[in-house]
Amino acid sequence: MIKLEYNEKPLAYSQVINTTFLDSSLAQNTWMQIALTNSRFLNTRLSGTQASKSEFSDLVFENSDLSGFKCTLCTFINTTFKNSNLDGAHFLAGSFKNTHFVDSNLSRVDFVSTRFENCSVDSKTAKTVHPAMLIKWKIPVKEQP
Repeated sequence: MIKLEYNEKPLAYSQVINTTFLDSSLAQNTWMQIALTNSRFLNTRLSGTQASKSEFSDLVFENSDLSGFKCTLCTFINTTFKNSNLDGAHFLAGSFKNTHFVDSNLSRVDFVSTRFENCSVDSKTAKTVHPAMLIKWKIPVKEQP
């Protein structure tokens, strides 16, 4: 496990595999074409971080702050957001596959030109979003599998 506070140069063209970030701060970072695989973010701050053309697969964000997170042309596969804050996050032209939002805050989140496949929110998360947005995004409300 890594306890990390990273606020230096932008991460570009990096691969991060099999890592757990615990009580870490990666806030206000810039990520360009990175790949995060089989990793966990526990009690981690990613608020204000910007990512572009990045792939996130087999991830868990738990008790983490992604408020204001900005992601352009990003892909999320087999990802779970559990008890995480995505208030004001912005996803542009991305895709989510097998991604689930559990007990998370999606207030003011923007999914613009974003595709969803086999994704869901639980009933507590659904209360943080206007019902019309869930219909627009075609994300069903389900209790977790």
